[in-house]
Amino acid sequence: MKLVTLEEHWESQQVNEAAKPYLPSWTPQHHNPEDHSIADFAAMSGNTQSAITAAGEDRLKFMDDNGIAMQIMGYGDNTPQNLEPSVAIPLARQANDELTDAIAQHPDRLGGWAVLPVGDPEAAASELMRAVQEKGLQGAMIHGVYNGKFFDDPFYEPIFAMAEQLNVPLYFHPALIPGNISGHYFEGEWSELAAYTFAGAGWGWHEDLGVQMVRLIMDGVFDRILICTSSPVTGVKWYQTLSNGWIKRWA
Repeated sequence: MKLVTLEEHWESQQVNEAAKPYLPSWTPQHHNPEDHSIADFAAMSGNTQSAITAAGEDRLKFMDDNGIAMQIMGYGDNTPQNLEPSVAIPLARQANDELTDAIAQHPDRLGGWAVLPVGDPEAAASELMRAVQEKGLQGAMIHGVYNGKFFDDPFYEPIFAMAEQLNVPLYFHPALIPGNISGHYFEGEWSELAAYTFAGAGWGWHEDLGVQMVRLIMDGVFDRILICTSSPVTGVKWYQTLSNGWIKRWA
């Protein structure tokens, strides 16, 4: 049996540098001036991002050591996806071109999800077509939501229509949730690092993405195209109920 992993992050140093002036600064909720747990953890981790920008021998060694036959790489948290379209469109194109070049070095071991400038759905649809038909990518990875709009919003229909036309999947990846939701559900009598982790990769953003999956199910998107996600916490719980037709009687 071959093991193919679908959520393997990769980033372009050039795209990250070009996007840096436009990316919002990340500021965690900081209520206790004596709590330095997030800063201490960041300093201790010493993450240089070198692994995420590599697609050569180090990545292949990691794959071999863990029995991975193939990785489908998608842009990491620094994705230009949600930037203003005038910035996101050329950076998404550049990212997809660089990703294709990286895959070409080891096409039997690597594949890729395209970056889409979702703030302009028509441009995103065109880029998805180019990325699949000209560059050979497997589909696209989408992070979180754009400008507060969940992806069941009719605004995004050109993207889904193109994925349906091309018969390729869309991979939904979680993202940081709004601060007001984070504060309400995930802060408590614990460190700010614990709250941040609880709200993010530890639990919260998986539930948040699960809600988005349920919304897509209710909107009929799952009946049209293949949706992939690694974080279907809520979506899996609801899928059987929704697919049995309950929602069609009440929606």
